[in-house]
Amino acid sequence: PRLLMEAQLALSPGCDLTCEGCYTAEDRGGSAPRRDRIAYLLDELVQAGAFGVHVIGKGEPFLSPRWASELCDVIEERS
Repeated sequence: PRLLMEAQLALSPGCDLTCEGCYTAEDRGGSAPRRDRIAYLLDELVQAGAFGVHVIGKGEPFLSPRWASELCDVIEERS
């Protein structure tokens, strides 16, 4: 049975914006997940039935070229 149809992944801990009154400012920091963790998360979503995954983030989710490259590589490996 399909548990969900679509999912959102907010994987980027950084933000390139400085919006006044931002409610996520305290949650910033840490490190972006590496390739193996991204692959695991996407595989879990597919197993749960998701056919659409939206990549979102705080500010620009593709701010880090290295992280964006790893995400795109994982996506390209999957249908």
